[in-house]
Amino acid sequence: MMNSNGWDHMDRFNWFGTTLTFGVSLIALLAVIFIVVSLLSSSGASGPAVGGPDHAVEILRERYARGEMNDEDYRQARETLERADQNPVAKSR
Repeated sequence: MMNSNGWDHMDRFNWFGTTLTFGVSLIALLAVIFIVVSLLSSSGASGPAVGGPDHAVEILRERYARGEMNDEDYRQARETLERADQNPVAKSR
């Protein structure tokens, strides 16, 4: 039913509902974008870089801990990695 001024009682609040819906949708979209960006940027931020000498030593330690290598193989591989880390020519190959 219309009031004497020609407005229905719901029309006055239609802008409020539209604005609220748009605002909540915008906040939800921004939150999703923030979460995705945070997850993508933090995935490479923690720990050594993949392929770096620290990563190689970590893999070596894990293999030794699982029993895939004996003491001599572990020592030999670790020394090789340490030499390669100190020798810049070996790194570039």
